[in-house]
This record gives sequence, structure tokens and C-alpha cells, in this order.
Amino acid sequence: MVRRTFHIFRRDFAAYFWSPAAYVTIFGFLFLNGLVLNFELGPGRAGGDVDVALRYLFGNFFFWLLMLTVPPLVTMRLLAEERRSGTIELLMTAPVRTGEVIIGKYAAGVLFTTFIWSLLLLDIGVLQSRVSLDWGRIASVYVGILSLEAFFVGTGLFASAMSRNQVVAAVLGLGLNLLVFFVGLYHSLFRADEYEALVWSYLSVISHFVRDFAVGIVDLRYIFLYFMFTGVSLIFAAWTLEARKWR
Repeated sequence: MVRRTFHIFRRDFAAYFWSPAAYVTIFGFLFLNGLVLNFELGPGRAGGDVDVALRYLFGNFFFWLLMLTVPPLVTMRLLAEERRSGTIELLMTAPVRTGEVIIGKYAAGVLFTTFIWSLLLLDIGVLQSRVSLDWGRIASVYVGILSLEAFFVGTGLFASAMSRNQVVAAVLGLGLNLLVFFVGLYHSLFRADEYEALVWSYLSVISHFVRDFAVGIVDLRYIFLYFMFTGVSLIFAAWTLEARKWR
């Protein structure tokens, strides 16, 4: 099982470096984050305060735009392209199980997403050359980023399993991520009693970063929440692939 899963993972991960879309995603990621970082440390809202700059860097509009859009762009081709090209039939008739296909492709998507977010360390390294940084806080934020992105890769893979078209898969994956994003805003948009506000706050990914990860606190409850929903997404992806593979 491990050998077959690793083969699928290796094939799909290597394929990213032959995809123009991957390089466009990487360029856009670096450009937007570099632009935000320079603005916040210059004449922007941070006013040269590194603590404030880091909070804005890991909580501004472009940060969440990338958090929500990078995973669908990474996962859109994983199953949709296989179904469009007809190679999914060859893959599924090989001595490999549906779960092995899902896990192998998911691992490739997670690793490539991790690679993209690791590029942000280039901007942070430039910042380190100018001011002293709290690397414990940065590590905390990265734990939150990679855990939440692992969940979004799962929803993106589920979306990719539902379509033969990469663009449709990306839009569907983004829609699922936005649903998760806005569900957490319910408590701030509508009035709720104290218990309901506590529940919605627990589900709010924005609150997780602003209140905890961005200040150096790693709350394992949030990590468990992301991993639990990741498992649900992968199960749905496997069911969808099993139901559609012969269509």
C-alpha cells in the first residue's frame, strides 16, 4: 500500500513543476506578499512597528485571498484532469485502491502547498535583516497556516473529484473554502446568545489567527478541528471518485 501510494504521490508532485499554472501561482504569491510587507513596514498602517506589521502580514485581505485560492489552484488538476483525459480509467484498473489514489494525490497537493507558503520565508528573511523578529510567533502562524491549508487541500481534492474541468474544480473548491470562511463570520454578522457566539467563534478561522496563532499561541483544538474536517473531505473525495470513475 505504501509503495503504491508513494508512486502516485511522486508522479503528481513532480508534475507540478511542469505546469505553467504552478509558476503563475508562485509568482502571484511572492508578488502580493512582498507588496504587502513593504507597504506595512513603510508608510502604511504599521508605521515601522514590526509586531504590527507581522499581524497585518498574516491577517490582511491578500493573506486570506491566498489562503483561500492557493489550495484550489494546486488541486484543480489532480483528479479533474485525470477524468478529462481518460487516464483515470487506466489508473483505477491498475492494482491500486481508491484510498491510495486519494492519499497519494492529497500528499502531493499538501507538499506543494507547503512549498509555496515556505517561499514567504524569503520576505520574512528580508525583514529579519532590518529588525529583530520573534520566530516563535512566526512558527505559531505557520502551524496555523499549514494546518488550515491541509484542510483546504482536502476540499480542493473533493472539488476536483466532482468535475472533469479544471476551472470548474477550482471555482468549486474556492466556493467550499469561502463557505468555511463565512460560516466563521456568522457570530460577528448576526446577533447570537453567549453559547452560540462561543460555538461560531470556535469555527471562525479568522478568530483562530487574529486571537491565537498571530500572537504565538497554538491551540490544539483548532488543529484537531482542521484535521477532522480534512478527514471528512478525503472520505467524500474517495466516495465521489469511486462513484464517478466509470462514467
